[in-house]
Amino acid sequence: MITLTLNDVHVPAQSPKWQRKVGEFLNKERPPKIILAGDIMDIHSLSTHGKAKSRSRNYEWEFHKELEGGTKFFAWLREMAPKADIQYIIGNHEERLEKYINTRAPLMSIAEFGRWDRILGLEDHNIRVPRKDVFVGCGQGQRCLIRHGHEGRPGLSKFAGGTALKIAENQGVNTFCGHTHKLGVMVSISGGKQVYGAEGGYGGKLNHPYMGYVKGKKLPWVLAFSYFDSEKRANPFPEFVKV
Repeated sequence: MITLTLNDVHVPAQSPKWQRKVGEFLNKERPPKIILAGDIMDIHSLSTHGKAKSRSRNYEWEFHKELEGGTKFFAWLREMAPKADIQYIIGNHEERLEKYINTRAPLMSIAEFGRWDRILGLEDHNIRVPRKDVFVGCGQGQRCLIRHGHEGRPGLSKFAGGTALKIAENQGVNTFCGHTHKLGVMVSISGGKQVYGAEGGYGGKLNHPYMGYVKGKKLPWVLAFSYFDSEKRANPFPEFVKV
């Protein structure tokens, strides 16, 4: 079975080129499962990056436009994959919304409509939020844990796959994550068995105003997405699709 993994799209600052490539993959492969591995939304209007200089004075309007962008993206994804089981793992950018509600409008957090996934309208597109760890088949009869990569603050590695490998070694299982925007795999031995850590790049548009905080920096980020094939025999690693 094919499982498509998308992470760090940063809607509405996604790359059109990346989205077209994902669309081509969906048309061709029609994966029955899609995992959104966090930071699909940017939630820039609630960000603290360059807050004094770059945040819009009318951030209520900006937030509204972000939600509109999310609605369009989720509707597009569901149209492209009408029968797929789509699951959405929270990332640190979605946690901006959760944190804002808890600190600015705590009464909303008590009600069902105050949940971050409800505000993003995920139910309208039949996208569900898993309440426990997500594992997917990854080949050679093995499984891989899917995380965003910020959980528990494992610390960022300078090597592609290194942050995911830290989680893999800690959990004792193969691990895929986003968060770093890097693309790669690293392998280690944990508890007497081989485990790997894989990182899936990102889908954002680097020259978008929301990415202004990295302007002029040389970054090891890679525009890409990934997929797993549970029936693959050669190895248990994800397949990377560079854009």
